[in-house]
Amino acid sequence: MQLKIESHNDIIVEWIPYNQFSIIEEISNGDFARVYLAKWKNGLLEYKEGKYKRNPSKEVTLKCLNNSQNVIDNLLNKVKSYSIKINEGNIAKIYGISQNPDTKDYVIVLPTDCNCKKCGEIYTNILVKWCKPCQINNLKQDFVNWTSGNEAIDNFIQKMQLKIERYNDMVVKWIPYNQFNIIQEIGKGGFATVYLATWNYRKVALKCLHNSQNITNEFLNEISAYSIHSVDCILKICGISQNPDTKDYIIVLEYANGGSLNNHNNDIIRDYNWREKLYVLSDIIKGLKKIHENKAVHRDFHTGNVLVLFIDCARYNGSGNTASKGFVR
Repeated sequence: MQLKIESHNDIIVEWIPYNQFSIIEEISNGDFARVYLAKWKNGLLEYKEGKYKRNPSKEVTLKCLNNSQNVIDNLLNKVKSYSIKINEGNIAKIYGISQNPDTKDYVIVLPTDCNCKKCGEIYTNILVKWCKPCQINNLKQDFVNWTSGNEAIDNFIQKMQLKIERYNDMVVKWIPYNQFNIIQEIGKGGFATVYLATWNYRKVALKCLHNSQNITNEFLNEISAYSIHSVDCILKICGISQNPDTKDYIIVLEYANGGSLNNHNNDIIRDYNWREKLYVLSDIIKGLKKIHENKAVHRDFHTGNVLVLFIDCARYNGSGNTASKGFVR
């Protein structure tokens, strides 16, 4: 590991005697490892002013691998999964290896910002300090605190919640109808009426499905067609609700604030260069690909059914992400 350094700010991995650690405090205890916070007396070697110097009293995380005395291969494979590159933002870094003199268990010495303070495991996303296992556990524990009053809907929402993969994926919720404000109709068809509303200080679209009082597979398939994932170019679903007067169910969707692609055809033709036009086309293709991967087809695909979502940091001039809608099993 030491001979892999390529830059002055790469980490020099060391063997660190256990007596170098003080103020050791346990933060989690799992089946495979115990995790502690500690102070490393001498501290990390850092390159400053033309030479390496110690950064004393360095706060570190100690990951003690249970029963690791005789499984050196497993230890080394675990160590290889860490990085010595300071600039590799979302990969956990390693400072060194140690050994508990009492238990003989090996210890991986890590920075304090890589491990979840609750479970001790490496953050799923280190940059934003998001731990997927803890998020999943929190969602499961919260199941008892809400209900739609319909077992099929509850089970469906729970299943959708447990599909999250990233910190910015949508967590689908049961949303009581009285949480919506400033409701105004923006579209109506044979099967649904769409409203613009405000929920939790954000604009959402309420797709009210006509005569949907009774839950059917068709209704659940309609909901499944939408996405929760931040990387999919498909309209995101925020949750499910129900009109207390009509008893019709409502799909709560992110609001496509750019309208349909029809609103932007002239802008695209006039103002976009070829690279930007290809970005738009790429997003549409990604959305359709995702639909087909879900064994679905788009029943009514045209530019009026391709929606545009403007985001704060637009990827191309004045534009945002495109999202396709209107797909069915």
